[in-house]
Amino acid sequence: MKRLVILSFMIIILIFSCTKKSNIQTDKNTKDVIQKKKIGLALGYGGIGDQSFNDMQYNGLINASRKFNIEISYKIPQKDDEATMIAILEELVTEKCDLIIASGYLMINPVEVVGAKYPEIMFALLDEYAKPRNNVLTVVYSQHEGSFVVGALAGMVTKTNKIGFIGGVNIGVIDAFLIGFQEGVSYSNKKASILVEYCSLLPDFSGFSNPDKGYNIAKKLYQEDCDIIYSVAGGTGNGIIQAAKDYEKFVIGVDANQDHLAKGYVLTSMMKRLDITVVDLCDKFIKGELKGNNIYEYGYKNGGVSITEMEYTKDKIEPKILNKVKEIEQLIKDDKIKVTNTLKNELK
Repeated sequence: MKRLVILSFMIIILIFSCTKKSNIQTDKNTKDVIQKKKIGLALGYGGIGDQSFNDMQYNGLINASRKFNIEISYKIPQKDDEATMIAILEELVTEKCDLIIASGYLMINPVEVVGAKYPEIMFALLDEYAKPRNNVLTVVYSQHEGSFVVGALAGMVTKTNKIGFIGGVNIGVIDAFLIGFQEGVSYSNKKASILVEYCSLLPDFSGFSNPDKGYNIAKKLYQEDCDIIYSVAGGTGNGIIQAAKDYEKFVIGVDANQDHLAKGYVLTSMMKRLDITVVDLCDKFIKGELKGNNIYEYGYKNGGVSITEMEYTKDKIEPKILNKVKEIEQLIKDDKIKVTNTLKNELK
């Protein structure tokens, strides 16, 4: 009888212990579910594979998913119009994303429309100013600073004193690249002239996804004696880079590190670190530090823009030029060179 009592007592203790562990595990799982956030990314027209603007954002999303305990989703528009952009934002809302990241001029109005419908969801607009709203924030870059640096480099490297600039579409952010580039060229070489071309004009956004047209425009500029072209045209830039390789001239890449696309012909790339931005936004959001109705700026000082290490071209450039470039970068970081920023917030 005594043994039976002891055995019963031990069984009760065992059951109690298992139940307690089960409750602890359940509480832990519940906590994980509550804490886990879902991040959505609305890419631009052309999607993944542009080796530029879209790829940088996508890479950032993948890096964030590896770094943080989050779920992710991304959408690629099949057309370059606002109705399509609204549709993919709505899809991300339906998938219960807590933070939705979008970018570019074509997303200004869609983010406003969808953001107004879903005030409980946070929206981040990259590379353009969003209309002020408590659940919508703006991320802008100092592309004018990075463009000044590559412009100064081009001014020192050119042999013909003719430099080309090819923009995707004539929108404000591309003009900000152009003005910074022009100021940089003038800073290092007063004799150089800049020939400017756009792949398409508003409201046509095909200029960001037409490599064949980019190739033909670059071909024309090289034949007009330009020996360096600054390519600021998203996926169209792949055609511009191919032309540089074919005509054995220099091209300057943009957004991502494009130096490897034509080794020895991509002089450098002006990187807009959208990948770092996406990871940073996810980090801030998870910590509860991301605030709507705010503007977050990424420039030379905080690593938002930079040029590459010129892995395949630095041996072709005089050391004094490379040193001068580093000097210019530091002067910008120290606010001793002020570059004009034409991208204004007109949506206040």
